Amino acid sequence: MLLGMRFKQEYKSPVDNVVEDFLIPALSEAKSYDRAVGYFSSTSLVVLTRGISKMIQNGGKIRIVCSPELSEEDIIAIKTGLKNRKDVIKNYLSHYEIKTDDYFEQERLNMLAHMIEDNQLEIKIALTIDESETSIFHTKIGIISDGIYFVAFSGSMNESLNGLMKNPEHIDVFTNFDDYSRAISKKNMFEEFWNNEDPTVEVIDFPDDLKKQITKYKKPRINWNIDKEQFKMPEKKYPKLPAYIKELRPYQEKAIVNWKNNNYVGIYDMCTGAGKTIAALQSAVTLLEDKNHKMGIVILCPYQHLVDQWCRDLDGFGFRYVIGYSTSPQRDWKNRLKQAVFDYNNMLTDYFCLITTNDSFASKFVTEQLDNVERDMLIIADEAHNLGTNRLLNKLDNRFKYRLALSATIDRHNDAFGTASLYNYFGEKCIIYTLRQAIYEDKKLTPYHYHPIPVYLNEQELEKYNELSDIIQKYIRKEKDGTITYDKKAEIYLIKRARIVAGCDQKIEKLIETIRDYKLENENHMLVYCGATTAVDCDYQEKHPLSEEITQLQKVELNLHNKLGMNVSKFTSEESAEKRMSIARAFDEGIDIKAMVAIRCLDEGVDIPSIKTVFILASSTNPKEYIQRRGRVLRKFEGKDYAEIFDYITLPRELNKIDKYMDTDRDLGLICRELKRAYDFGKLSENLIDTEELINDIEMAYSFIFERSADNE
Repeated sequence: MLLGMRFKQEYKSPVDNVVEDFLIPALSEAKSYDRAVGYFSSTSLVVLTRGISKMIQNGGKIRIVCSPELSEEDIIAIKTGLKNRKDVIKNYLSHYEIKTDDYFEQERLNMLAHMIEDNQLEIKIALTIDESETSIFHTKIGIISDGIYFVAFSGSMNESLNGLMKNPEHIDVFTNFDDYSRAISKKNMFEEFWNNEDPTVEVIDFPDDLKKQITKYKKPRINWNIDKEQFKMPEKKYPKLPAYIKELRPYQEKAIVNWKNNNYVGIYDMCTGAGKTIAALQSAVTLLEDKNHKMGIVILCPYQHLVDQWCRDLDGFGFRYVIGYSTSPQRDWKNRLKQAVFDYNNMLTDYFCLITTNDSFASKFVTEQLDNVERDMLIIADEAHNLGTNRLLNKLDNRFKYRLALSATIDRHNDAFGTASLYNYFGEKCIIYTLRQAIYEDKKLTPYHYHPIPVYLNEQELEKYNELSDIIQKYIRKEKDGTITYDKKAEIYLIKRARIVAGCDQKIEKLIETIRDYKLENENHMLVYCGATTAVDCDYQEKHPLSEEITQLQKVELNLHNKLGMNVSKFTSEESAEKRMSIARAFDEGIDIKAMVAIRCLDEGVDIPSIKTVFILASSTNPKEYIQRRGRVLRKFEGKDYAEIFDYITLPRELNKIDKYMDTDRDLGLICRELKRAYDFGKLSENLIDTEELINDIEMAYSFIFERSADNE
């Protein structure tokens, strides 16, 4: 019965297979099929027999109203008045020859011959009344009925082989149980044509000579298995692990098992370069398989360039997906999402997948669409620490029964509430896979040398730094449990102070010295990180770099080009995705570009594994940021046996000029923050001794013992 079936509101070929997705399922439940079409051909009769076997066995009937395809000569003759249109058409049909040597076509014509003999197939020819016009009958509607319920459709599709199978066509679908008024309108329209009651059309009977052309193919029996013999109905294609990934890494498999055992809720704490994306997509595949492929999947990325990168892996896994953000390459992404949700709710598709940015996820449109979803959903959050803001936390609700967070640094810097909220929503860690394991145990990342290079604030920078420190002290408080909380006003001054450290004037001078000493004639694949990084950075909007960041980048570009003669290219969010890809390819080849100068957009998830040497001019005290920046240079690449990291450590004053009479109390905070990063970087390097030497020099200059941070890796 048609009532129990689900139909899409619209079918488009070649995206949809109209015959297999719509006609065959509907006709299998039908007792009658009425069709009014603009053009008729013998091939359309053959195509029509697909899916009608069951209907014929149940005594069903087909009625067709159509016009033949006239030759150009006939059309000219009618237009010039040389021939009567009705005579032309009758003559055309009477001499129409149906001829085929194809076994399957012969069997289908045999089926039609039996239908004509049993009065199960009737065909009529429609002519427009106004003979001064050369146009012919063009109405295109269909009605499939089970005797009680019926489905009507209309659109550009003709009942010809090309119209049904090849041409880019579409039909709109209405049922009398969902959209009665439009469905009954189409049904009444057909009946008027069939009964010759439409004043604009004259309907004539199908010529007997043409019926004989069909009945000559009649055989004693109908082959009811012709569909099975001719067509192997394609299996539904679901996402799966790509062939180019022979097997998952053991820790990826362990993560998925733990996530599954935790009811598909949890966090993957994997270091940069450990394959979080692949693990996440295979997790989605596992959930789809366990839930009979019925799932809505929403993937969140903080920035657009990460969405684009995920799409490449989604393609590899064979996912169908909607790319949802303002400048999406799918310009009709909003309509696609609406249709995907409708189809998923009505069980027309087993799953849907939306990949979007955090900002678009929080938008009114996406929120409303996801609110409409009536079946289960999975949310996958890449760089999940970015979701800890109030605006985004409010969107993490019970719509998503299944949850997966990806982040090597999910603990938010100086944000206990946001961190706790993320753990509360995404649950416990299913895996902790550290950088030490990736480099030294599993050899999945490249070993590295770490070079901490001290730079010093000038007199004006130090004075301003101390002024801001005094102001910040007024807006912070220490809680009973020992944690320090910051007032909103403190955050403003923390950002200003961080920019002083990031933009220290001496950094560019030291950078030029370092590269001049380091640079070899054939040394390429160098990256310089610029930017006035902020203390609280998770709400940074892509494509809006700060003026301080642009200034530092421009200075670096100018100096590297003018003083060292280096061909340098900037790599920022201001460049289009296509431009960044072009730069990355040229950088990989190592021919046209000696170095890249980057702001932010390489911080999270972008893979350019050929980077061998990185110079970090700006880095905050936020572990999220500097851990990710280190990860960019540790990807495996042919010919890269190890990586080099040069990190510019900002200190308040030159060590050899410190004496006990100076007011150095406020120096300690900056020193501890900078050296924590240095030690975190140095402890996994091949040359830890270089970091220890710098720490010892500072300890001696300030006569205090630097308390090394605990090893959290």
